[in-house]
Amino acid sequence: MITLLATDGVVGLQICKDRNAKLQIWEYVPSIEGAIVVNLGDMMERWSNGLFRSTLHRVILNGQTRYSIPFFVEPNHDCIIECLPTCQSENNLPK
Repeated sequence: MITLLATDGVVGLQICKDRNAKLQIWEYVPSIEGAIVVNLGDMMERWSNGLFRSTLHRVILNGQTRYSIPFFVEPNHDCIIECLPTCQSENNLPK
């Protein structure tokens, strides 16, 4: 659903804004001191009916030691994953 990632000052995390593009363009996420990176997952995309898109991401190592401290937020294992009622309408049916 959501991943929170504390930064360590070493650049390496990359995102692709258009995962369906024939030629994917990858951009580095800047490492800002004291910042927390918020990465949305597929579950959030499904719950929000595509309003919030999950982030295609990867890590490219450059020889520097890099530490990641992720915190994963997930629902209970028995939670039903479907489009939330507030994220759908007659013109925006659940995907």
